[in-house]
Amino acid sequence: MVWKLKPEYEDSIVMLLFIVVASVPMAIPLGIPVEINPMTLKLYDTIENLPDGGIVLYDLTILNWFTNFQSDITIMKQILRRVKANELYLVIMTEGTGPIMGIDKAWNTLKLGELEYGVQWVYLGLVPGAENAEAAVAADVWSAKETDHYGTPLSELPLMQRFHSINDLALVCTGMNTSPDPPCRQFGGKGIPLILQNGISTIPLMMPYVEAGIITAYMTPGLQTAGYEKLLGELGLATSFADAQSVTVLYAILVMVASNVMYHMRRRKR
Repeated sequence: MVWKLKPEYEDSIVMLLFIVVASVPMAIPLGIPVEINPMTLKLYDTIENLPDGGIVLYDLTILNWFTNFQSDITIMKQILRRVKANELYLVIMTEGTGPIMGIDKAWNTLKLGELEYGVQWVYLGLVPGAENAEAAVAADVWSAKETDHYGTPLSELPLMQRFHSINDLALVCTGMNTSPDPPCRQFGGKGIPLILQNGISTIPLMMPYVEAGIITAYMTPGLQTAGYEKLLGELGLATSFADAQSVTVLYAILVMVASNVMYHMRRRKR
């Protein structure tokens, strides 16, 4: 007896296979080749070429775990490589409660527990006020926040003895998904490199600042971050999404070809 698939089940099978095909790269990144564009290389080189002993301020303004925050995590991974080598030092601040949850969730991924707190890195936590917070930190961080996220006075943290204003920094990074104007006004144009992690739709808004030399480099979610992960040699969630996109497009093409072949075969049998 020859088993035949009933036509009414075909759509369900196609969708089930689609879910399986899309799920595999989400669980195991395949590392399908993606383009590493010049802006990604510039961002990478900016961090790699920072002078030893420099302090990096990372300002997180938003939490979109599956998109923007993955870009933030990837940038911080590169910075933390140099922090672990005692070449750079990191200070993290947030402008909202969402990124605080993001840092907690990414703690193990970033391996922050392996660093000497207060010496290699400091977590300022929430500095409320949006652009006013950025202005305050740029002018005098000790006045903007008297304690860190854990309530420890800044005066008791060795790293903060070297960080009083933006003039003490080697790099400022801001993770966001909105207009680039506030960080460019408060952190940009002060002789300190500025890196923005921002949404793809904001590229036209960032380009004037890039051309003016105010934004040194920018990172966007999706394919650019996937290329950055490849550059770092650490495949993450952005690579998984890019892989899923690639294999599902290939699957869709195969389904279209197979459906046309089956259609003509059935017509010949009639």
